[in-house]
Amino acid sequence: MSCEPYFWVLRWRSNNSAVTILASAGITDFGKYNKVYESVEGGAGYMEGFSCVVPAFKFGKALNGNESNLVDVNFEYQIWEYRPKI
Repeated sequence: MSCEPYFWVLRWRSNNSAVTILASAGITDFGKYNKVYESVEGGAGYMEGFSCVVPAFKFGKALNGNESNLVDVNFEYQIWEYRPKI
């Protein structure tokens, strides 16, 4: 885990519109994940945090009788870092 002075923003989307994703952000120390933000369930969204916090995704549920038990998540990750010499 790193606590460098930067800020990140992440946009995400489920590849299967019939499956929801649980998204949250937390701290990972010593192989354990501690949730900082409450989980949000949906098909797409965004989140943000400082460098000490990492994004996390989990399978939510299949909708409308869909029997899926796996889903791909597409995401864009952007980092803003302080550059004092710019």
